[in-house]
Parts: sequence; C-alpha cells; structure tokens
Amino acid sequence: MKVFKNNKLQRLASFVLVPIVLSACVKGATTRLDPQSYNLIQEGTILPQSGLAFSVCLLDGFDGFRGFSRQTRRTNSYRVDLMGMGGSSVMLSADIFDDGKIKFFESTSSILSTTEPQDVFKSCLSKYAK
Repeated sequence: MKVFKNNKLQRLASFVLVPIVLSACVKGATTRLDPQSYNLIQEGTILPQSGLAFSVCLLDGFDGFRGFSRQTRRTNSYRVDLMGMGGSSVMLSADIFDDGKIKFFESTSSILSTTEPQDVFKSCLSKYAK
C-alpha cells in the first residue's frame, strides 16, 4: 500500500515525523531541576573574566548539532543548555560560574550520541583554561 503519490513527499514526511517520534521517546525536562536526572561528565576552571566568552564558545560550537542551544544568566553563573530535537528536554547543560568553575552535565535519559558537543566543551575549555 502506497501512502504518498511520490517519493519526495514520503521523504519529507519521514524527515518531519521521525524527529517528532524520537523526541516523544525521551522522557526529559526542559530544565535541570532534578539533579538525579543528570550526571556530571566534565569540569574545570577558567579565568573568571572569561565566563561570557566561554559560554559563547559553547553556543557557537553547539550550533548545527541536533536540537538547539540556549544561554541563561543566573545569579552567579551562566548556563548553556543543549536541547533535544523539538526542545522537549535538556540533553547537555554547562554551568559557568562567576568564580571560573565550570561543570558539564549530561541527561541520564539521552538516547543520542553526545560525543560532538562534549568535544566542543573540551575545545572551549582548552581555549579558556586557567
């Protein structure tokens, strides 16, 4: 049984539907409120005045990865989150504290490979390391 009249329409439908289905398979939060749902995977120290530059480095590096990234200014830190497809969950999250400490977390429910964004984090860390 053929659902669509041509292959182009079928490919377009699968391109749109597959990410929606995959994002529904991942149970996750749009914030990092539950510490049990995230593992600390990397940490380090940068010069305190490099916090904003470090967060921009992460944002630029995450650009083009599956999903989208966002930056938030908090009381004593910047937070950069890499959201999963559809923006339904935080896959990776970095805290860049004003004192120069940085921590990088990965969701325990992530089903996608996070090797590329982890490499971005390492690259930014080596660029701004104290």
